[in-house]
Amino acid sequence: MKRSFTGLAVAAVLLVAVACTSTSSSNTRTETFYGSSTSTQDPLRLPVTASGLFADSGYLILNRLDGNIYTLHLSGGSIALRHVPVGEGTTTVNPVTFSQPGTFRVLYGTGDYTGITGSGTYTETFTAVTGPLKRVPYAPLTTFKAIGQFTLP
Repeated sequence: MKRSFTGLAVAAVLLVAVACTSTSSSNTRTETFYGSSTSTQDPLRLPVTASGLFADSGYLILNRLDGNIYTLHLSGGSIALRHVPVGEGTTTVNPVTFSQPGTFRVLYGTGDYTGITGSGTYTETFTAVTGPLKRVPYAPLTTFKAIGQFTLP
């Protein structure tokens, strides 16, 4: 009889340990941010959607003067990402395409995203077809895609 209580106690401790482990790891998941725009405005305010750990939408301002920090402005709050381009990127001619891959890590979050952590990779691509004079691009398309592992408290 004493042995069965000991066995039940050990089983209960193991179940609690497994439950705690699964609870803490369930807050870390893959998150994807995707956006595209045909705007020629500078800085570009790119509409984005988020899916994975959480679903939200808003915009990302692509500005080269920000010290390599992109801020996602979402309906639930903001997430600041420090990004580091990897390599020189690639370029093609007509359509003119420039693609820049890189890595990022979360600096901070506000609102619903306070305490968020994470890191991952991104690709930013600009594509434009040049006009008959091959000087002025028209039909520009800028896309941004970031994928990473994020944790919310």
